[in-house]
Amino acid sequence: MLQLILRPGYLIGDYLDGRRRVSYPSVNMLFVVAVFYLIITRMFGITRMEHYSYSDIPAKNAILVDILNWMIDNPEWGMMFVTLMFVIPTWFFFRFAPRHSCHTFAEGILIQIYMATIVLIATFISYLTEPYVLVLFIVYYYFTYRQLFGYRFWGTLWHLLLSMVVAFWGVVLSMSIVINIGSSTFNVTGIFRELAIIVILLSAGYLICRRTAKNRYAIDDK
Repeated sequence: MLQLILRPGYLIGDYLDGRRRVSYPSVNMLFVVAVFYLIITRMFGITRMEHYSYSDIPAKNAILVDILNWMIDNPEWGMMFVTLMFVIPTWFFFRFAPRHSCHTFAEGILIQIYMATIVLIATFISYLTEPYVLVLFIVYYYFTYRQLFGYRFWGTLWHLLLSMVVAFWGVVLSMSIVINIGSSTFNVTGIFRELAIIVILLSAGYLICRRTAKNRYAIDDK
């Protein structure tokens, strides 16, 4: 757990490289952290995020209130959902990285399971300190990806920003599908629009990453 907090990218990299005897399985670790999180927050009544009310969201999107409140009450599943949105963009945009280039899709899921654990820890830390969880979310993603994939500062930053943009639209697409399922009319145009944006972003980002791969940042020695 300490390694996951202090050197997350190296720990994940060791696990992907097969050095797993000193590593705790990712799914088990997420389960342990989730149970610990729930026990502590329920025992001491720790909470920061308030529930949404139906007056905060238009009536046609009322189903989002139930989903968002469920994610607030079950942050471990909420973190898993958000981090899984990073599987595809990470797989596309870090294929030419100095380390762990062309990682498999299954390895991408494994990476994001670890990230869900890290973000859950960051969420708990945010209850004890003042920084917003979004700040810790970005910071942990940045340092994890830098250690894992070997880019330096700017290389890690712009690849990560591309991934975050696509992940955001992935969340938007998922919410759009849910809204349409709960609606009396199914808006196919809106769903295809969100899907088209994701495809365009993935294609453009992939071409940019491929083009800059020859001049990529050197691997950090540390």
